[in-house]
Amino acid sequence: MELGERAEKFVDWLSNNKSWANEHDLAFCAAMNLVHGFSMSDDGAFGIMRSQLNPRWKDHQLTHKIRQARKSPSDKPAGYLLQGSYQDTHQPTASKPTSHDRPPEREKKRQEYEPSALQKMMLRGFNPTTSWLAERSPWDPRRLTAQQFLDGLFLPGEKTIVFFRFASQGQFGHIAGNPGKTYYVGDRPGLKPTIAEEFPEHGMEGAWFLPCPLDGKWYPNGNVDDAGNPVLSRRTGQSVVTYRHMLLESDNAPPDEWLNLICQLDLPISAIYTSGGRSIHCLLKIDTPSKSLFDAFRDRVTPVLSKLGADPGAISGVRLTRLPGIFRDGTVDKDGRYQKFDPPRLQRLLYFNPMPEIKAIKLLPKLREIPAES
Repeated sequence: MELGERAEKFVDWLSNNKSWANEHDLAFCAAMNLVHGFSMSDDGAFGIMRSQLNPRWKDHQLTHKIRQARKSPSDKPAGYLLQGSYQDTHQPTASKPTSHDRPPEREKKRQEYEPSALQKMMLRGFNPTTSWLAERSPWDPRRLTAQQFLDGLFLPGEKTIVFFRFASQGQFGHIAGNPGKTYYVGDRPGLKPTIAEEFPEHGMEGAWFLPCPLDGKWYPNGNVDDAGNPVLSRRTGQSVVTYRHMLLESDNAPPDEWLNLICQLDLPISAIYTSGGRSIHCLLKIDTPSKSLFDAFRDRVTPVLSKLGADPGAISGVRLTRLPGIFRDGTVDKDGRYQKFDPPRLQRLLYFNPMPEIKAIKLLPKLREIPAES
């Protein structure tokens, strides 16, 4: 995962997984971690806070928070979040801590990544290459477009949203079928969708999608705008029809070790794909009808998987994940500057099985012969 995307996800995690006495504490804490933990410039930190925090914040207020953070000493080394986990965060508060400032109970169930634990799980001599995975994939991952992937992942008539800007309400809606239909969708209620005759193959920073079926409706997300009106979103928990898939990804574990691990675990893996960067994403087919059942399963697997390198903040039903089949043209660096890749990097589908068993991929038979890649 690139730095700008990781910083966005961090602030999202900070907002949703910590309790705050007020929004000033949250904003100052976010600024401290962006400036000191991610070593971001003031402009880079401002862009992240503007996209992730309550839209009622004025630009000058966010700038003031960042300046306060810049002047405030940190008790942690510079760049402590560049390689560390979210548990390494600086957590200052402007008001006296209360019992409400404690992390939710499920936070205690998360474990720090332990490279030694992952090493112990490694199966020596086992090297699941892209060719090896494609040979065992029920659907040939080399033949699928992004839209065909969505048509296979979801049931006919189910909806999802595709994002070419991470901090947005999405640019495309897709209804699965054979073939499915893709629409241009508006960024606010009341705008009528129109059929998308062509689906982009490239994105400035790639593309993402929501891996659970959605109803496509708008719901209040808990924030209010400058006029005091509720801010509406179609990417909230209320939008989820059924909690179909759970996302696993790792920013810590080396990609080859992460693949070694997930291919030998007895998990219902629907898809494995790259981010167009360092991360490898994996979708588990959970298919729970309610968030409470999804959360119960998540809380059982998170302690083990986070210790082995999985990002605990990504184990969610409404987390955006990379859309395979799209080229990622570049990324935003820690200073908020866009860096173009040469050449563009494919968010590549490695394995696809829409109807997985609870069985290790390592045990699956070879279905086709694919030349080894150099």
